[in-house]
Amino acid sequence: MAITWKILNIEYIVLEDGLTNVAKNVHWYASGVGELDNWGNCWGNQQLDISGIDASTFTSWDSLTEAQVIGWGSVPIGRLAEGGAQARARAG
Repeated sequence: MAITWKILNIEYIVLEDGLTNVAKNVHWYASGVGELDNWGNCWGNQQLDISGIDASTFTSWDSLTEAQVIGWGSVPIGRLAEGGAQARARAG
């Protein structure tokens, strides 16, 4: 099953360790269609660990892209969403 991701909202902290607009919490939605045309969806949020951010690779909230944020959360978010969306699609 292919999962389609959408970032709904990103909460940020205005100032953290000298960096501005630091993303802290990502609200996401995932959906997919199974082999038997059953569909499933799942949504939630993922708190980000912002301790020890490398300033040389930091991207401010107002410059983030959806693809970039999905890439950050693909492991922890993916396990939750794929399990939920696949289970719903199988249940039909």
